[in-house]
Order: sequence, then C-alpha cells, then structure tokens
Amino acid sequence: MMNSATNRLKGFQAEHNAYTKGPLSLLVQLTRIVRAKTLPLDPNKGCRQHF
Repeated sequence: MMNSATNRLKGFQAEHNAYTKGPLSLLVQLTRIVRAKTLPLDPNKGCRQHF
C-alpha cells in the first residue's frame, strides 16, 4: 500500500500533467520563487535569481 505522500504526489502529477523531472523541478522552483513574493504578483518585474 502506498503512503499518503506518494498518493499526493501522484495526484499532483496527474492534475498538472508533470510526470518527469523537468516539469516537476520547474514547478518546485516557481513555487519557491512565488512563495517569497507578495501578492499580487507583478509580471513586469521578472525574476533576477540565477539557478
């Protein structure tokens, strides 16, 4: 039987169509960047972080 973290990951992958490392890592990086910002997000400011 799968644990709840595995079930949540599988649900997230299905919902966002992100099954490989590339799309998943992009979603993680965007989440980290957005989490540090205040709302509403300003698309004109861009991201100056280097990865």
